[in-house]
Amino acid sequence: MADTIHLSGIVRSAALLAAWAIVLNGCGGDRASSADGDDPDLLFEETFSYTAEGVLPMGWTLITQETATEEGPANWRVKSGRLNQSSNVHAPATPGMSYAVNYEGTMAIVGDSSWANIELEARLIPHDDDGIGVIFRWQPSQADGDGNFYRFMIVSDQDSGGPRARVDRRIDGVWTILGEDSSTLYEYQESSSYKVEIAMVIDEFTIRLDGEPLFTFSDSSIPNGRIGLFCYAEEGADFDDIRVYRRGP
Repeated sequence: MADTIHLSGIVRSAALLAAWAIVLNGCGGDRASSADGDDPDLLFEETFSYTAEGVLPMGWTLITQETATEEGPANWRVKSGRLNQSSNVHAPATPGMSYAVNYEGTMAIVGDSSWANIELEARLIPHDDDGIGVIFRWQPSQADGDGNFYRFMIVSDQDSGGPRARVDRRIDGVWTILGEDSSTLYEYQESSSYKVEIAMVIDEFTIRLDGEPLFTFSDSSIPNGRIGLFCYAEEGADFDDIRVYRRGP
C-alpha cells in the first residue's frame, strides 16, 4: 500500500531553481538557499530541519511491502530532527527459517524518477538489530505494487540471519541477490550512526559504509529511478542527512 504526499522542498542549485519550480510536487527536500559556494551538483538535500515534529515531510511516498503483514502498520514521522520509523513491521518468517529470506518491510521513497548518474548519501541510526538500509533507482511496476528497485541493507541480529550486508534487486516481484557478505563487521551497534554512500553511473555501482568500500557491481536492469529508506523488523530507526549529487555524464 502506498501513501503519496506532495512536495515542499527547494533544490539548492541556482541554475536549476526555475526548472524545479515547475515540478515541486514531485520531489521533496529541505528549503535551502542557493548562495554562492553551494555545490552545483547537489540535486537534493533533506535534513528534516524544516518539518514539524510528528509528521511526514512532504514529497515522500510510503510503501509497506505486500508481504509485510506482521506487527504493522509502519510508522514514519519526524522525531527530534530526524525521520523516524518506529514499527516492527515485517514479512512472516520463511518456512524453516527464523526470518523472512527476502527481508520485506517498509520503505519511504522520494526524489526524481529520472535520476541515473548520481551519488546517494544517507545517515542511518538503528535502534533495533534487524534490517535497515536504503533503496535506489526505485520505479513503479505494473506487476508489483512494491515497485522495481535496488536495495542495500545491513542486518545485525543472528535470529534474522545476521550479521550481514546485502545488496539486491527486485523486478516485478522477483528478488536477485547481487552481493552478500556475512561478517561480524556488520554486527552494528544500536543507536550508533552509520553513513551509507552509493555511487551509480550508468550500470556501475559502488557502495560504501562509513567510507569503506563494500560492494562494486555492474547491472543494467533498472537504468534510473528514485531513492529511499528501508526497515525490516526494525522497531526504531532514525534517518538523516539525505543528499543526492549529480555524478558522471
